[in-house]
Amino acid sequence: NWKSITLDDLKKSTLERDVPFNEKNYSIQYGHSHSLYLTSLVERGVVGFIVLIGFMGSWLRTLIKSYHKLKSSTQGSYIWGASLSAWIVTCGVGFVNSTFHHEHAILALLFLGLHLGYLKYHTIKVR
Repeated sequence: NWKSITLDDLKKSTLERDVPFNEKNYSIQYGHSHSLYLTSLVERGVVGFIVLIGFMGSWLRTLIKSYHKLKSSTQGSYIWGASLSAWIVTCGVGFVNSTFHHEHAILALLFLGLHLGYLKYHTIKVR
């Protein structure tokens, strides 16, 4: 709902808290915060942020645990590398851009899905 905020909303909120309102302190012309982590925290709250961090951690754990099992296969290595690069871009670039929007999210989750599907198809257990 970042785009829905107006200066009038901010003014009303600050006046309700008995805080002086200075229009120069707010920059609301941007559609989102340009950070995956800040956007997640603002839009989904602490619980949503924890879910995002948990998802990213699980993805990384799966990558680490499956490395030795997939490196012996060329196809497995390609899929593992694609999933790793998607994780790096999503998490790394996530500090300066919201990487789970539109095309990038579809591509990243496609590579994650291929990775998980390959593990399941070849009955490779990651524990």
